[in-house]
Amino acid sequence: MRRIFSTDRDFALTLLEEGTKSEVTLMTLTPLYWMLRIKNIFSKDLYLRKPQTVDFSEMPPISGEILDLGGGGEGVIGRLFGQRVTAVDQRQEELDEAPEGPKKVVADARDLPFPDSSFDSATAFYFLMYVKPEAYRQIFYEAFRILKAGGILYIWDTVIPVCEEPIRKIFAVPVTVKIGKKKIQTAYGVGWKDHSLSSDQLIGIARKTGFSLKLEEHREEAFYLELTKADHGK
Repeated sequence: MRRIFSTDRDFALTLLEEGTKSEVTLMTLTPLYWMLRIKNIFSKDLYLRKPQTVDFSEMPPISGEILDLGGGGEGVIGRLFGQRVTAVDQRQEELDEAPEGPKKVVADARDLPFPDSSFDSATAFYFLMYVKPEAYRQIFYEAFRILKAGGILYIWDTVIPVCEEPIRKIFAVPVTVKIGKKKIQTAYGVGWKDHSLSSDQLIGIARKTGFSLKLEEHREEAFYLELTKADHGK
């Protein structure tokens, strides 16, 4: 994911308008959500979702070696679990921007360069919202393949409804990530026309791939999933 530290609000909003995969962190006195609200009032091309919060103090521990899909930019999972993480992203520059600690590999989540059953866990933190729905099945297949038996795929993401307002070109959601006493305030924006996302949609594909649903939680329009690769030896 793209990480931008900037005091130039217009530049940051331009990135959202372009519909690129952008994670925007603004070091300003004005809360990012209210900046986007003002943008939303005066421009009809932006659909602004309510702010979402992910508090990792409420999350269960993630065990073993972790593959983090879309782990560039802020690198939230890498910050938490350091050298146990292998972060993959399609863009080298996004991996370069992520904090040091995890291993970093340029790779497509639809064609992962790892052997079968090579990771204990996999994560997707606000990653699938940037993927077109027709690619979900292959991404789940690859995640299932690289996980060991009993391994878990952890997903944090936002509901994206089908776009029924052609004038609304950009879907955006402000997100606050709590890691201990530290907070990261970001906004994720994506071109709305070709993207839609729901937990039911992902669960259906995951089950067809071979995953079983261990946990599903919802808060506002955010959701969290734990999907398990069955251990047939037990």
